[in-house]
Amino acid sequence: MAIKTMALDFKGLAHIDEGRVDKLLRFHLQRCQQDCQNRPNDNNARKVTLSFVMKPLVNPSTGDCEKVSIEIEAKSSVPTYRTMPYQMLCKGELVAVQRGFSWRIRPTVALCGGWPG
Repeated sequence: MAIKTMALDFKGLAHIDEGRVDKLLRFHLQRCQQDCQNRPNDNNARKVTLSFVMKPLVNPSTGDCEKVSIEIEAKSSVPTYRTMPYQMLCKGELVAVQRGFSWRIRPTVALCGGWPG
């Protein structure tokens, strides 16, 4: 059986691991693009990183590097989403009133009275 070879370049990436690398890269690009559309007023950068981790595979009898082990990783980062600040009353539970509705957070520890103990 003949071994099929291909160059490790952008064209070849589309075929590595049955196209999974290409799909992974497209997923992360789409994630950042969608975040730009969803939050156009957030001027913080969105980032996609494609990493290649390479390790030499040395032939023990010759000491030569005959092959290279390669792992390809794609990841993305988008700015952290934060709500607007809320002012809360501190009376054994956190109580907020905002724009005509109110909600409460009942903590499992005493947030405002200090830590027990």
